[in-house]
Amino acid sequence: MKAVGLRFLFVVGVVIGVVLAGPIFVWALLKRARPIHFDGAVLEGELVAAAGQAAGERLAGPALVRLSGGLGDQAATGKDVLGLAIRCQRGAFDEELGVGDQDLVLGTFRSFLSLPRTIGQVRVTDYLANDYLSVTPWRARGLGVVHLRAVAPRAEPGEGSSRLDRLDRDLAAGTAALELVAERGGERLALARLVLRRRLDSDGRALRTRMTRTGRGFHPTGARNGVRFVVYPVSQAARRLRGG
Repeated sequence: MKAVGLRFLFVVGVVIGVVLAGPIFVWALLKRARPIHFDGAVLEGELVAAAGQAAGERLAGPALVRLSGGLGDQAATGKDVLGLAIRCQRGAFDEELGVGDQDLVLGTFRSFLSLPRTIGQVRVTDYLANDYLSVTPWRARGLGVVHLRAVAPRAEPGEGSSRLDRLDRDLAAGTAALELVAERGGERLALARLVLRRRLDSDGRALRTRMTRTGRGFHPTGARNGVRFVVYPVSQAARRLRGG
């Protein structure tokens, strides 16, 4: 019954996405960039499966990772939402931003309703001092309906002059990592450790997330993913028209 309700909400999200498609297209076309999360860092990463977790083993391997601010650039210090996009790859790591078979997207907020109350709690000056949540649920083969969370290694910003500087320090020290877990009811299941290796010389414009890229058995559901299903390709089409 819950799965039926989530599919219905996904359809509702698609309808909302269609309503938003026009403004999103114009905004992306004029900006020649993503309407939100336009400034980000792209990294080589690796997902290391937790022991005995089949869903985590499916995710294991090299990954393209993008960390970004919602509305601000890398030097921003005001209230904002940070984003985390993960693109799973097979075989050896490939810097080509179109390569991969599973996209996962998370952000530093739990729901749109709670966002006005919690946005001030985001530590915008440090990517690795925040947990990232999927906000809406995903259907994972072998697990059922879950929410995803990437758990931060620390609760307060580390040393550095900006979030990019702090990230580079963590990369140099070999401490840049997040724990990916699945939350189901009151249960938390460890899936994999997301290890960040190095920052790539890329602005990430060609890293185009698709809700249909589900090769590792993680399928988006719920209203927000329905919105993404429509607005992501609309924004990407507008950016392509401007060469972005």
